[in-house]
Amino acid sequence: MKKIFVIIFTLFAFHVTHAQDEITQLSGPTEVKTGKKITVNVSYVASEAREILVFLQLNEDPWTNVGATKVKVSGGKGTVEAELTTDNAASPGSNYKISSVLVPKGKAWPERLDQKVQTDVTVIK
Repeated sequence: MKKIFVIIFTLFAFHVTHAQDEITQLSGPTEVKTGKKITVNVSYVASEAREILVFLQLNEDPWTNVGATKVKVSGGKGTVEAELTTDNAASPGSNYKISSVLVPKGKAWPERLDQKVQTDVTVIK
């Protein structure tokens, strides 16, 4: 019984610790030009200093990134304007997405705490 209590308490403590780490809103353009800068607004809640990764990516295999940036944020809640430039070599098409990922400092997508995605983004020349 004591072992079950310890396991349940550990799971509860992990959930409470990371419950505040969330991307609450993502807003970016639905059409972007190759080689041009875009601004993506990301609202978040963070339990401590974190990083937000924002990338423009093909929304199908091979999931190619055609623009990316990283923004450092402090604990609390807020909204950041992330600027990234679309790769000149990006193929025009309508099957792209903008992703925002909240991660611990120095970490990457596999260690994400939360993610929001905006689909149906078109890349034009």
